[in-house]
Amino acid sequence: MRRSIHGSRDRREFLSRSVRSTIRRGAILAMALVTLLVVGMIAGLMVQRYLAAHRQASREVQQLQAEWLAEAAVARGLALRQADEEYADEMWRVELPEPGGATIRIEPAKQAGRIKIVVEARYPDHESQRALVERTYTLPLTTAPPAAPAGPTP
Repeated sequence: MRRSIHGSRDRREFLSRSVRSTIRRGAILAMALVTLLVVGMIAGLMVQRYLAAHRQASREVQQLQAEWLAEAAVARGLALRQADEEYADEMWRVELPEPGGATIRIEPAKQAGRIKIVVEARYPDHESQRALVERTYTLPLTTAPPAAPAGPTP
């Protein structure tokens, strides 16, 4: 005698296969979710490292720009002092991609015939996100203008 699908044995086999199939689908779904979680965490770490490297590179660019600004301010202070013996200090503002500035002070040095140039450069000119470079040079005091470049003589 043949049993129908509603019979107890066939019904248990059918339910058992159905439960196994559901469990298998649930396990596959759980593995997919764990895989997505791991990939998401790795992507998050990569973005975090990229942003940290970008911030560091930006700080290095600002520091380098402040150093160049300080060197330019020293040259400016020396040139203005050679042109005018009364020149003593200035707050020099520079318009770069972001505004920056330098304070130039010229003081008498302890040694005779020398001057002390003190420069403080800031780039960008922002309260919290800026690079600060200080330079102090003691140079011979020259009142003669810089020599003209040598060229062909007529």
